[in-house]
Amino acid sequence: MSEEKMKKVALSGNIGCGKSYVANIIKNYGVCVLDCDKIAAQVRNAHSDLLSNMFQMDANDTKLMADVVFSDDLKRKQLEDFLYPKILEELNRNFILYEKETLVVVEVPLLYEKGWETLFDEVWIVACKEATALQRLMKYRHIDESEARRRLAKQMPLNEKIQRADVIIYNEEGEDVKGQIQDLLKKEGVRLC
Repeated sequence: MSEEKMKKVALSGNIGCGKSYVANIIKNYGVCVLDCDKIAAQVRNAHSDLLSNMFQMDANDTKLMADVVFSDDLKRKQLEDFLYPKILEELNRNFILYEKETLVVVEVPLLYEKGWETLFDEVWIVACKEATALQRLMKYRHIDESEARRRLAKQMPLNEKIQRADVIIYNEEGEDVKGQIQDLLKKEGVRLC
């Protein structure tokens, strides 16, 4: 009798597409969901003095850090080069911790940008129209349209991510996002309550 192997799924998409919204729905069905942004926050907190010195600002001020790294490509690269190896270490620890799970979903904002797609068995992309993403960024992140457009432009085009994905979850008004997720989880053998 063979033991079932844990399936690792990367949940990604561009900023404003609703990855966290989708991740929360998945989590509500009892599936183990890991969040790279939360892991990054833990890493930043653990190394806040070093990062504050490195960037000459309070590393715990996430809004200020985001403003700086989105406006300065060199600083963004320095921060990512510091954070991503540590995020990967923590993910690997979590994979060992949750090895008895049949399905683990990891929310990874920069999956393709970092070349991490090979770490996963499947990639699920959350997608929406650019206009929808812009509206969400302005409404929920309180940034103006030009800044929202600039941040979207820093990421790989969504169409390219869609072409490379195994599954696309459409997160537009009028779409049955929950139904899409239920169908996916049923295929994975998750018992829905």
